[in-house]
Amino acid sequence: WTPAQTCSVVNAAGTVSGSDVDNVEISCDDAELQSLVVSRTLNAGALKQFDLYVVREDGEQLTELTDTGDAREYLMAVHGDRVVYERDAASVLDRSLRSIRRDGTSELLLSQHPEPGFAGITARGIAVYSSEGNLYAVDVTGVGGHWDLLVSPEEDAAIHVTADGRIVFVRTVGSQTDLYAIDIDGSNVTPLATSANIETLSNVTPSGRVIYESRLAGDRRRDLYSVSLDGTGLVVISEEPDADQDVRLASENGVLIVRRAYDNGEDELLAIRDNGSSSTRLAVSDETIWAVGLAPGERLIYRRSDSSSGGEDLGIVFLDGNGDTPLAASDDNEYLAGLTADGAAVVRRYTNGQADLYRVELDGSRETAIAQSPEDEELVAVHPDPSRNRLVLRRGASELLSIRADGTDQRSLATSVSVSELHFVSRYGSVFYTDTEGRLFRVGIDGSNPMPLTPFDEPTELQRLLED
Repeated sequence: WTPAQTCSVVNAAGTVSGSDVDNVEISCDDAELQSLVVSRTLNAGALKQFDLYVVREDGEQLTELTDTGDAREYLMAVHGDRVVYERDAASVLDRSLRSIRRDGTSELLLSQHPEPGFAGITARGIAVYSSEGNLYAVDVTGVGGHWDLLVSPEEDAAIHVTADGRIVFVRTVGSQTDLYAIDIDGSNVTPLATSANIETLSNVTPSGRVIYESRLAGDRRRDLYSVSLDGTGLVVISEEPDADQDVRLASENGVLIVRRAYDNGEDELLAIRDNGSSSTRLAVSDETIWAVGLAPGERLIYRRSDSSSGGEDLGIVFLDGNGDTPLAASDDNEYLAGLTADGAAVVRRYTNGQADLYRVELDGSRETAIAQSPEDEELVAVHPDPSRNRLVLRRGASELLSIRADGTDQRSLATSVSVSELHFVSRYGSVFYTDTEGRLFRVGIDGSNPMPLTPFDEPTELQRLLED
């Protein structure tokens, strides 16, 4: 398999005659291939062993990271050239947090306390974990060491780590849960939500607002609050005594999509700024309504049940409340399967128990059949390059295929694919899948050069595509 190349004409002073090109100098650079972290399962008994490997997407440079008898290793994070993982020595009930270089060298024991609960990692490679009600931090490269973040008589657990090193943690006292924040050096402990209610973290937005739900013990109704990570600017963003509500989606620019379910059976979707400065009704129905996805151009795609037809329809609306438009509204059940790389909706429609796929422009103006057959079709991956604009589908129980987003140029990729596994597409067009025997394969998105990605006969799962 030849990897993708980036080519440019250096000297175009040559001549072209018929199909011959003379004296034209072209420079090509091989594109850097992505690597993958994969997990191999050994032992079919109760004490299964999970080992981690790094492999390049062409199947070369397979590197074993872990092989420790009956222990199970789980990928937690990747920072630079280091892989952070949890080791669970099942036979002795001993769990630890570790890191290792991608080349399989320089393994480090990170955790110094029992049964660590990994919470996240900062942009500088500081991992945060909880153990026995306390908070700890450790440099995953081993350079910066290990330190206590917060050791107290209280029961604390880290639940969110920002890239710049602010940690949100939950403190439990009896049946009450409160939210706090702390800096990565253990300073500046700040209460965020400490009422007599039960507070639950919902979201931390890119602008640094902590969105949380608050409810009384035994009451299903939740109110929504927003506060800055420094503990200032507490605001109520949604309070409604006659409805339960929760945050369903959050946009990159700080707009929250909130669903309210009223006691009278009415449902409502709202767009609310994360600082509480504005609230806009997007859709309302006397039947069930769901927010299912954010679309380009600051729009929301939602699904609404329709008792008159017995189906479920899709609509789209701008986040300012304007332009509410039917996206897919037949008498059948319709679901958002995903978005194409060039910005159209992929709709999965159930007709007489059969699922087919359609491309629908986001203004609702045109619908194109992508895949229709006697078997069910399901979208499993989208190539991120709009110039290729290809989709990866699963047909029936075990067939994998790719097709252009306009429904043309269908290619068969594999015919023995596991239904239960995820599928991934690299930026260079490699599709990774697991066959019905659990083995990991790679095939080009155009159907070219299918090949085993690893030499293992044991079940092997792709854990993550690495970006560098």
